[in-house]
Amino acid sequence: MIGTARSPVTATPLLAVATFAAFWAFGAIVELGPWLERSALALAGVTAVIMLVRLISRSRSLPTLAGAAATFLVLVPLYARGEDGTRFILPTPSAVTALFRTFADGATYAESTARPAAVTLEYESLLTLGVLVLFVAAEHLAVSWRAVATAGLLLLAPWAPAVATRRSVPGVVVVVALAAWVLALAISRRGSPVGRRIPWTTSLLATAAVLVVVALVVPTAIGGSGWGVIAERYAPDLFDGRNTRLDLDLDLRTSLTENSQTAVFAYVSPAGRADAFRVYTFADFDGASWNYRDPAMSNVAAAGPVLWPTEVTDWATAPRAPITVAMLSLTASNLPVPVAPRTVDVSGNWFYDAGTDQIVGDQTTTHDLTYSILVDFAYQNAKVLRETDAEAALGQAKDLTDPAYVAIPSAVDLPRVLALTREVTAGTTTRYDQALAIQTYLRDPNRFTYDTSSSIGGGDAVSAFLDSGHGYCLQFATTMVMMLRSIDIPARLSEGFLPGTASSDGTFVVRGADAHAWPEIYFPGRGWVRFEPTPAVQTGPPPAWADPDPNRAPVPGDATSGDVPVVPVGPDEGTNSPATPAPTGDRTGGLPVWVIPPIAVLIAAAALSAFLWRRRGDRAHHGSLLGAEAAWQRLNRRLREAGWPASATPIEATSHVLRAIRAANGRPVRSESVTALLSLSAAVSDQRYAPSAEEVSQAQLSMWVDEVVAEAEATTGKETRGRPARGGARNAPQAGS
Repeated sequence: MIGTARSPVTATPLLAVATFAAFWAFGAIVELGPWLERSALALAGVTAVIMLVRLISRSRSLPTLAGAAATFLVLVPLYARGEDGTRFILPTPSAVTALFRTFADGATYAESTARPAAVTLEYESLLTLGVLVLFVAAEHLAVSWRAVATAGLLLLAPWAPAVATRRSVPGVVVVVALAAWVLALAISRRGSPVGRRIPWTTSLLATAAVLVVVALVVPTAIGGSGWGVIAERYAPDLFDGRNTRLDLDLDLRTSLTENSQTAVFAYVSPAGRADAFRVYTFADFDGASWNYRDPAMSNVAAAGPVLWPTEVTDWATAPRAPITVAMLSLTASNLPVPVAPRTVDVSGNWFYDAGTDQIVGDQTTTHDLTYSILVDFAYQNAKVLRETDAEAALGQAKDLTDPAYVAIPSAVDLPRVLALTREVTAGTTTRYDQALAIQTYLRDPNRFTYDTSSSIGGGDAVSAFLDSGHGYCLQFATTMVMMLRSIDIPARLSEGFLPGTASSDGTFVVRGADAHAWPEIYFPGRGWVRFEPTPAVQTGPPPAWADPDPNRAPVPGDATSGDVPVVPVGPDEGTNSPATPAPTGDRTGGLPVWVIPPIAVLIAAAALSAFLWRRRGDRAHHGSLLGAEAAWQRLNRRLREAGWPASATPIEATSHVLRAIRAANGRPVRSESVTALLSLSAAVSDQRYAPSAEEVSQAQLSMWVDEVVAEAEATTGKETRGRPARGGARNAPQAGS
């Protein structure tokens, strides 16, 4: 039947482009690099094989089988390695064994590494296999069975990691993937009953229209006020390659930072480098990961009052430091602010939640936001923090009673953690000294090593960290929180950014590599206080109020944050005014140059296949079966007023023509004309619904057309087009229906 006809072969390279572009979203779990280039070349080779087979065969299954075979033949020389490292070229039994061993090693590596993982040869083999298998399956559905829409569901699979982890994807990649799929859908659309082709210009215009509608309408339909809102919680920021966000699914088995040099925001501070900027706070821990709870929206506007969970009585005389912040690529629903009393001058619907000390946006985000802060960094100090225990004992300050901040999940080995905490804090008498002792213990380089490549498993991440002695900020911070809670000190985990580095003009730039997690402890009457258990190699010195040796010389790494070389910000990336930081950082999000050749090859293949398909179609159009359709269209045009609507079936069209001729002639239609019309109608039906129909010559088709046209023109005395009149006078009564 016509419903099972194949799509044009031009859809094949379009599906290849859509498949390859979709795999760019894998940057959420792996590091993008040369493996994409090799996968692209392998995909181009498999695409070429499938297209070639489709051009020489009308089979639905043979091209797919050829693509599967080509996939195997491509993977062997790329990834099959002997135990001594030798490369296999031919698919011998030894090569097959070596290839599957590579797949198995890749699966083992994928299970044990933290995201985003460095791509080894073994891991690359799995990724490339996934690219090729997905393409062959999607191409079979889209081209063999004209199910392009269903194939689109398969092509959504690679986007799942980006959606689940809220990672941004360069906008150009999304546009390329969507455009390729929509164009394949457009050119594969079933034709009208009379077999008219859809012009390429129409397909291109339809594709462009769909992209415009998606870009403009979908954000409103979802319910947000723009891409910034949508990207924050519900999907990756697909159309803005510069956006960065913090991962709210804090799993101790994965590193928090991607070690990125993307500039997320910049700030100007006449007082110098600020302390860390907190964005989110977490209270609930299950043994392996932290779960974020949306705070209840308060009615306290962020702009105006002093924002702090406890009363600040001496704000007017406090040494307040002004900070002006400009968002560059960070999209967050909470406002980044230092962990100290502050006032905020910000536009938009921002509200303060004193219970969590977070500034929360109501239907707004930090997208392209600029705001000012006045903050008192001198508010906390060792003397006042040591005095809080005595004040609480005398009833002069209330302690925090929320059980969530002292809860320890059953997955954590509490006896072990409690025993260690008591050992570390032995001899201390105040909450502050206990916290300082735990911080000093975890920062000891003789006991613990900062290591972003650390990989742990199991449900008790704290015990795993204590066993290994290797970890990143999230593991250090979580361990300190659990140790504090084991002795009933309210503590929580916070997520945000270290204070960044200064550019040549004095603007401080905070980058993706500065993403950080730290513990905060509640002190009666003083609120939440940040401590820093992560070693100095990553964080520099702890905050001034939590530094046991504030007069010591700086340690290596204090001047910068992050464990990677810092890329200096050039003069053109800074600001010409000290008041407001100018946009800077990595905003392009474009494709690497090496991607252009594979895409060019696929586009050229699409153009060549389109040309060959059209030539093949033109040749078939003059053949017997397609010729019946052409003759049917020609008859409709020549009958003029007696022609039928395009939506009519062959049977409906036949009845329409007979009625029209009978009404015009005032007599029954001649039997010869009826026979010709019925024969032509049957040939068209066979062509549409019975691919194995008996062939009819072009000459016979033309005779049937001329016979029917001659009968239709008999009342006007016109000569029949293409042949002399038969049977004498055209108005003579004739037999027939």
